[in-house]
Amino acid sequence: MQVESKLWQRLRKILNDSIDVSKIIMIGDTKPLSTEVKAIPATTVLFGNADTQNELYFMDSSRQFTSGVWERPQSSYTKTNKADVFYYMIEGEIVIQNQYGDFTFIYPGRAYIVPAGFSGQWDVVKFTRQFYARHQLEKSAGA
Repeated sequence: MQVESKLWQRLRKILNDSIDVSKIIMIGDTKPLSTEVKAIPATTVLFGNADTQNELYFMDSSRQFTSGVWERPQSSYTKTNKADVFYYMIEGEIVIQNQYGDFTFIYPGRAYIVPAGFSGQWDVVKFTRQFYARHQLEKSAGA
């Protein structure tokens, strides 16, 4: 029984040391690290406003993983993803179409992942707000 007791004590210490709730970021309750409005290059915008607002809530030390809230007014544009991105639609509507003409509708409550390398057209049917988690692929040594 003594061994079991020491094991439980050790496990409890490991768990308590690794769970620091002060490091949990509550999106919407916490002030973003930064808020920026970025314009998409004009050559890729088909119609509408080229500005996207991004509220950054987290960036890891390697600067490869970021998370926050993405907003965009009604517009249409083309783009090739340079990162794997998870989205959760809060409000709005988007139609995403790949280079072959296949498309999908995104609406509030839907979660989806757009992989790095995906190339297509994004039609933001109405103002859109989404949570995102983005993982930028490591740059190769020659890049």
